Amino acid sequence: MIVLGLGLLLALVLLRLESPIPEAVRFRAGVLWMLYLLPTALYASRPRSQQRPLPTVAILGIVHATYYALPPLAGIVNAAYRPDGSSLVPYVDPVHDLPAAIDVALWGWVMFLVGYTVATLLLPDRRGVKHPLRVVPLVRALWIVAAAGLAIESLGALANVPIMFAGTAGFV
Repeated sequence: MIVLGLGLLLALVLLRLESPIPEAVRFRAGVLWMLYLLPTALYASRPRSQQRPLPTVAILGIVHATYYALPPLAGIVNAAYRPDGSSLVPYVDPVHDLPAAIDVALWGWVMFLVGYTVATLLLPDRRGVKHPLRVVPLVRALWIVAAAGLAIESLGALANVPIMFAGTAGFV
């Protein structure tokens, strides 16, 4: 629980800094920060024999904590998003735009943790099961996806593709 204690201490220190971001939004970012650190704390608190070889959820939590929770918690407003007339990037108002983004990230992470917990409880533990992996079909599929992605990006750079088609093709 050292991870959660250090995370809480950092959150309390960061909440004391001056910022244009409202305090309620920063508090929700602090709650999100703690929820992002929860899988890391749970992973670190297990004995080594019970730790999985790759702490995927813990790594995902740390990455999301760094990118989505830490900047609003620290009160950082990106200067590139300020309206100055020369920027094509739309202005992000920390008072009106950040609360919805924090709420979406908060509920998304809560639902992810609920889904992960339910899946680990309902699905059997398959750590010791070895499945033969046929790599050649996977590599062929990877080459097809890579070539298609390159072709779609090149087409978008050479031709004026309507945004609806470009977005769908980019997603695919």
